[in-house]
Amino acid sequence: MYNTTYRITVDNLEEPVILRIAPAPGQQYTSERELMRNEYTTVPYVSPIADLVPRFLLADWSQEITGRDWIVQSHLTGVPAPRPSRRLPPRLVAGLLRPTRRDHVSHSRHPRPGLRPGHGSQKPHLERGLDRLPARHR
Repeated sequence: MYNTTYRITVDNLEEPVILRIAPAPGQQYTSERELMRNEYTTVPYVSPIADLVPRFLLADWSQEITGRDWIVQSHLTGVPAPRPSRRLPPRLVAGLLRPTRRDHVSHSRHPRPGLRPGHGSQKPHLERGLDRLPARHR
């Protein structure tokens, strides 16, 4: 797992909150650099399913307190689904991934940590990642 996660109960809050702390910058792989910040930037794009994902309540990228990035998120009630891709029918997984390739693989010029030199956009990087998925998930 990328980050350390804690479920915290606070006296004056009805629901617990989730504290996630990123690894120290020197302990992150190149592909993980500022991964939590990248996740935070996706919030507007998941707004159609906002009630299915945790809300960001607080985020600190200064690294002044812990020497790491950290966020506090709302707690989602329910039952965790360990390794859902292994339990979902392959055709369903393929159906979920097809729109990802079609709609979200764009020629974005936004910088992405870990983007390989020679690629001016995220499209080749993301397409290569999708192509590496097992055939049963395509």
